[in-house]
Amino acid sequence: MELSLALEASAGSGKTFALSVRYCALVLKGANPAHIIALTFTKKAASEMKERVISTLEFLEDKPNELEQIAKLLNQDRASTLKQRDAVIKSFWEATMHIETIDAFIGRILRKFSLHLGVMPDASIEASLDSVALQEAFLLKSKKAGKMPALIEFASAMRWRLVDMFTLFEQLYEKTGELEGIFPPSQTHPSSENIIKYASEIYRFLEKVGAPQSAKGPFEPRTVRGLVQKNFWEKESLNYWHYKKYYTPELDTLFEKLKNAYKDYVTKKEAFLLHELQEAFELYCAVRLSLIAKQGLLTFTDVTNLVYKLLRYEVDKEFLYFRLDSLIEHVLIDEFQDTSVAQLEILTPIIEEIVSGIGVHENRSFFYVGDVKQSIYRFRGGQEALFYETAKRFRVKVDALRINYRTTRAPVAFVNEVFENLLTHYQPQTPNSKEIGYVHVSEDESAIKGVLSALETLLNEGVMPWNIAILTHTNADASVLQEEITEKFPNIAVSTQSSKKLLDSTTIQAIVAYLKFIYFKEPLDRASVFHLSGVCPLVNDALLGKSLPSMILEAVSILCLDGSDVETIALIEAANRYENIEALLFNIERFDALSPSQTHKGITLLTIHKSKGLEFDYVIVSDKLSGDYHGAQPLLFEYEGAKLERIYYVQKQREHVDFVYERAKEKEKTSKMQDRLNALYVAFTRAKIGLVVAKKIEKSIFEPLGILPQLKGKITPSTKSSKSLKSPTITPKSLPALGRQKVEKKSEIELGDLYAKHFGQMLHACLERLYVWDFENIDFVVKRIRSINPFTLEEGDWENIKLRLRRLMEDKIFNSLISSGKIYHEQPLRYKEERKQIDTLIIGKDRVIVIDYKSGEYHPQHRTQLLLYKKAISEITGKETEGWLFYLHEDRIENINL
Repeated sequence: MELSLALEASAGSGKTFALSVRYCALVLKGANPAHIIALTFTKKAASEMKERVISTLEFLEDKPNELEQIAKLLNQDRASTLKQRDAVIKSFWEATMHIETIDAFIGRILRKFSLHLGVMPDASIEASLDSVALQEAFLLKSKKAGKMPALIEFASAMRWRLVDMFTLFEQLYEKTGELEGIFPPSQTHPSSENIIKYASEIYRFLEKVGAPQSAKGPFEPRTVRGLVQKNFWEKESLNYWHYKKYYTPELDTLFEKLKNAYKDYVTKKEAFLLHELQEAFELYCAVRLSLIAKQGLLTFTDVTNLVYKLLRYEVDKEFLYFRLDSLIEHVLIDEFQDTSVAQLEILTPIIEEIVSGIGVHENRSFFYVGDVKQSIYRFRGGQEALFYETAKRFRVKVDALRINYRTTRAPVAFVNEVFENLLTHYQPQTPNSKEIGYVHVSEDESAIKGVLSALETLLNEGVMPWNIAILTHTNADASVLQEEITEKFPNIAVSTQSSKKLLDSTTIQAIVAYLKFIYFKEPLDRASVFHLSGVCPLVNDALLGKSLPSMILEAVSILCLDGSDVETIALIEAANRYENIEALLFNIERFDALSPSQTHKGITLLTIHKSKGLEFDYVIVSDKLSGDYHGAQPLLFEYEGAKLERIYYVQKQREHVDFVYERAKEKEKTSKMQDRLNALYVAFTRAKIGLVVAKKIEKSIFEPLGILPQLKGKITPSTKSSKSLKSPTITPKSLPALGRQKVEKKSEIELGDLYAKHFGQMLHACLERLYVWDFENIDFVVKRIRSINPFTLEEGDWENIKLRLRRLMEDKIFNSLISSGKIYHEQPLRYKEERKQIDTLIIGKDRVIVIDYKSGEYHPQHRTQLLLYKKAISEITGKETEGWLFYLHEDRIENINL
C-alpha cells in the first residue's frame, strides 16, 4: 500500500469506494480506528462513508469488488484478507471511529485549547452569528474609538452601503489565513493635482493649435472622475483619429505624463484605502471575538480562524502535535479540492509528522482524494491549486481513477469531448457501463422553453418524475422554473432545495409590508403593498387586537394571496416565536427564517452548487434565464497558485496605465471562466442515464463549450407501464397577474463606472417609489432611500437626484403621459418565455404607454430594449402602445418617442 497517495477522482470514478476500501485495509493491517481520521466536507458524506466502511467490513465476503481491492492493497489473497477481517472485527466494533467533517475535527482541536483564546469549551457552533448584533457592536465600538468619521469616509470612497462593507468583512474573514503581510503601510490620501495639471496642459496645447472642441474637450480639466470616463486612456499614443492633424511628439510627452500621474494617484489611493480597510477589519475581528466570548456562539469559520491563530501565534506546533500524537496515525481527506489555505495549515503539523517517518509509530499514511474539475467553492476559500501544491510539498504520489462506474456511454463520451481541451487536468474517462444512454443538446429562443420541452419528452417516454433533476445556475432561476413547471404540469410535484430566506419571497414581502402599514400607517408602506400585490390597503386598527397568526391570515385574505402556500405557512410558524406584531416588526432585520424546501416525491429542482455530490437518472441542465451580472467589485484579489499575492483597489481605466494591475485583472478573468467551466462540468456529470442541455440561441452560458444541437442514444423508460403525459399550451398571462410574478430585477447596461451604476440604481429606486409627484413627496422618498443606503452616494449626489426628479416632474410631456391612465411602477412582464421588467407602465382607455428611465447617455441598446417592451405589451393587451425613453440628465430632461 502506497503510504502517501493522492487520487484524482473524476465524477463517477468511485472515490467513496477508494476511501472506504483504504480505510478498511488500514484496519485489517492493524491500525486502531481511533487513530485514523477520515475527513469530509459535509455531514452527509461523512455519514455515507461511515456506513460504507461498516458495511464493507461486516459483509466483506459478500462484496467481491471491495474484497478484491482490499486484498490488492494488502498484497495478499482474498482468503487471507477474510481471515484478517475475522481477527480484527471484534476490536473494530469496540473502537471509536473518527469519520467526520473537517469542521468537526478542527472544532475538537479548539475545545482542547479554547481557554488559550478566551472561548469556553462548551461554546456551541451555529451556521451563522447574529449579523445585526455584530454590526451594531461594530458601529458602537467604532464610535467609541472615534473612528466613525474615517469609516464613513472609507465607505463613501468605496461607494458602499453599510451592508456592502460587512459583506467584504465576511469575505476577508474567510481568507484570514491568507492575509498576513498583504495590506500596505499607512499612506496619506493622494492629491489629484498632477492629473488635472497635465490634462490642462494637453487642453491648452490643442487649443493653441486650433483643435475643435470635440478633440480638446475630453481633456478639459474638471475632476478626475470626469476624466476617467473618457476613452483616450486605452490609447498608447494620441497620434490617432482627429488628433493626427495636430499631433507632435510633444503631445505624446504630455500624454505620457498624464498617464504616469494617474498611475501614481491610483497606486497611492489604493494604499490609503487598503490601510483604512485593514484598520476597520481588525476592529471587526476584535468585536466579533468579543461577541463570541459573550454569547458562547461560533460559526465554523470562527472555529477555523481561531485554531489557525492558535497555531500561528499561541501554541507551538510541536506541542499541538504532542497533544494529538497518540490519536492520529493515518489521515484520509475527501474532496480535497475544496480545502482552504487555513484548513490545510491546521492539518500541516500532523501531515508533516506522518510523512517525515519520524515518531513513535511507523508506517503512518497520508491519503487524499479529489477532483479539481469540481472545484466550485472558490468564493468560500476553497483553492483547487492546493491539490497539486500539497502533493509537491509533502512528496505525495499522484494517481488517477479513469473508469466511470456511474454513467452510461453516451454522456461519458459527450463530457470527454466537451471538456478534454478546456480543463487543464482533464483525463478522459472510460465508461464501465454497456448501456448507450442518452444525450440531447437543444437550442431554443429561451431556456424555459427548452427545459419544458425536454421535461415533456422525458415524461412522455416513460421516465418517472422522481428520476429527473433540473439544475439551474441561481436560486432565482429555480423559483422561476418551479412556477413554470407547476403551471405546465399541475399534477406533478416539484422537490426543491433552497437556501432562500422567507423575506426574499415576494409573497412574504407583501404580507410584511401590509403588517408595517397597519402598525405604522406610513404612506410608503402602503405604496410597497400596492407594488408587491396590486392591492391598495386601508387602515385597519381592528386588526391590531388580533393574534399575530390571525393578522397574517387576514393579510393573506385582503391581499388575495394563497393561504395554503408553504411559504405563508412557514411565516406563520416562524412568527409564533414573537409575542406580538410589534416584536416581529422591530426584529424584522433579524428575521432569518429560510424558505421551506419542498420535498414531495417529484421532479428535483436545485442549483448546480447544491447538486454537487448527488446523482440522478436523468438531468436537464438549464441555461441562465437572465444575463450575467457584471457588477463591478471594488477589490480584486490576485492569486499565484493557492497563495494570495496582492489586493488591488479597482479604479476605472487603471489597466491602461498599470501593467501589473492589467495582468491581475486578466488572471481574475481567467479564474472566473475556470469557475464557470468547473460548474458546468459538475452539472453535466450528475447524470447516470441521460443528459439534456437546454441551450439558448443567444447569450448562452454554454457558449464557451462550443457545443452544437445534437441527439444521441435513446431514452430508457423508468417503467414499461408509465403513461404519456400531455401538457397544456402556455399562454401569456394577463397584466394583473404580471404584477405578482417573482422575477429578478433587470440588469441595465450602464456605460459609466461603479459610481454611475450606484447613482443609476438609487435614481431608479426613488422613481420606483414615487406614486405622488410633488416636491414634498420627492424629498420624502429621496430621504427614505438615502436612509436605507447611507454610504452609497455623497451628499451632492442625493441633491442631484432630487434636482433631476423635480425637473422630470415639471416636464410637460411627462406630466401629460402620467395623467393619461393608471400607473404601474417596475412592472414584471413575461414575453416569449423571457422575463422582463418595465420601469413605468401606464394603462389608459385606448392606449398603453411604456416608459424607460435612463441616467446616462443614449445607447442603441436602450432603443432595442424599449421596442421589445412596446411590442410585447401591444401583443398582450391588443391596444395601441407608445414607448418613451426619458433621459434624466443633470442639466435637462431629454425624451425619445418610439
